[in-house]
Amino acid sequence: MEIKSKKRDSIFDIVRAICAIEIVAFWHLSNYLPEAYSYSSQTLHVGEIITWGCLACFTFMSGYFLSKYKISSWNDVIDFYKRRLSRFYVIYLLSACSLYVGGLLFHQPFFSNTKQFILTILGLGCFNYPYPPTLWYFCMIMFFYLITPLLSLRINNMLRYTMGGGILMILIIVKCCNIINVDERLIVYYPFYALGLFISKSIVEKVKNISLYSLAELN
Repeated sequence: MEIKSKKRDSIFDIVRAICAIEIVAFWHLSNYLPEAYSYSSQTLHVGEIITWGCLACFTFMSGYFLSKYKISSWNDVIDFYKRRLSRFYVIYLLSACSLYVGGLLFHQPFFSNTKQFILTILGLGCFNYPYPPTLWYFCMIMFFYLITPLLSLRINNMLRYTMGGGILMILIIVKCCNIINVDERLIVYYPFYALGLFISKSIVEKVKNISLYSLAELN
């Protein structure tokens, strides 16, 4: 499997830090504030839109960073899964198991049923709506990891784009026809992940340069 490594870009780290701060320090903070200090409905609405944008940024960057993988064989597929799962799956599995056991002990189920728990640890929790809270984003990312080798095949780009679009259409049809209870957020964020996988590096560099130039002009 070919991996086109590149020098770490601090711009992405800055964007991720800003997005993480917004989600943790603003969006989730509202869950812990006393009712007297809770946000107004207008503030929550604006915060929700901003949070969607932050999650879209995270999802795009996840795809963009994985675009370096070029799949040519089954060994490449296995190697890709090993690399991805070794980074976070053990912690993810422990979190899911802890929440499942905790729900049983305190009679406050975190998962709607055992089926949802099993699908969640298999990376398919997004197909048994509603997602378990907190873990929903990682459930979604795991599904994206599952299909990434297909979208990273060393084949004609137009064919890869067609397969990417085809997956989106299948998800939409499955959702609209109620074939499987797919969480709509999977459909909303999938295009950002696919865009990250497919976008040309030169386009990203141009956008970064324009942004940096604009910030310099403001200063």
